[in-house]
Amino acid sequence: MADGTVNDAPMLSNQHAPKIPLALNRGREAASYLSYIITHYYDLPDYMVFIHGDRYQTHNDDPMFDTLPLVQKLDLDYVDLEGYVNLRCNWKHCPKPYIVPQPGHEDSIWEAHGEYAKAWEFIFPNETLPEKIAAPCCAQFAVNRRTIHRWPVAQYERIRAWMWSREGDLPSMKAGIILEYMWHILFGKPAYWCAPVKPCYCGTWNICDLDCDETKGWCKGRIWTPDPPPSMPVCMSIGFKHGKSLIFSRAIGQWRVRMARRGQLKAGKSIRRVRMVTGYLRWIDVHKHFDDSRW
Repeated sequence: MADGTVNDAPMLSNQHAPKIPLALNRGREAASYLSYIITHYYDLPDYMVFIHGDRYQTHNDDPMFDTLPLVQKLDLDYVDLEGYVNLRCNWKHCPKPYIVPQPGHEDSIWEAHGEYAKAWEFIFPNETLPEKIAAPCCAQFAVNRRTIHRWPVAQYERIRAWMWSREGDLPSMKAGIILEYMWHILFGKPAYWCAPVKPCYCGTWNICDLDCDETKGWCKGRIWTPDPPPSMPVCMSIGFKHGKSLIFSRAIGQWRVRMARRGQLKAGKSIRRVRMVTGYLRWIDVHKHFDDSRW
């Protein structure tokens, strides 16, 4: 990205190509990120954007959940200034600490307090364990070469080796959570990093005219609900591309049927969440609050 161009560097894993001898995939996106850094450590580009594979994802900080504008509008001068920039300004998992490291803590399936403390001791043996960890989710960020080079390549190899060594006793999902809330620390930010949202949007994407509630870390016109559904319906991207509420509604309807069959719509909260999605997408179509030029 040094000359204004973007070079894709998709990192395949053995999860997607099991018959090809590729790096072991652990920690969701974490092992792929680390493998890229390790492989290209001595010839890294000036700037890098680490993102997930799907274009449309509910954790994208975009009104249409689209990855494309997050990359297209990214201000590289701001990345150069900050060194590390989370591609989510909205306070998902802020301001309340998401992880409170506690050595010896017995974690539930969604907790990582005890395991985070173990990982910290291995990865940062000479550093004091933080009292609380917080940052917006979801492991998508931009970083410059100088910031990655704060650490020798051996440190990234050490982290990846830790992930691989825990394959038998630490679920991949939990390993991913640990790294998700360690990237910002690794790249020079405080352990508790809930930055003001309006300056974040203004600096990251030059979106500076937002109406924001800094106490809640939320701006009108960006993320429309603090708790969107965990995954996108398969055909929603078709709906986004054509901008038709009918397609949106059909996509959501089909999604609800599939979820109901799997027993995932028994809780009223989940049902209300899906209805909220449907209503919002219809509102977008009626008021034409999308930019056809991006397609």
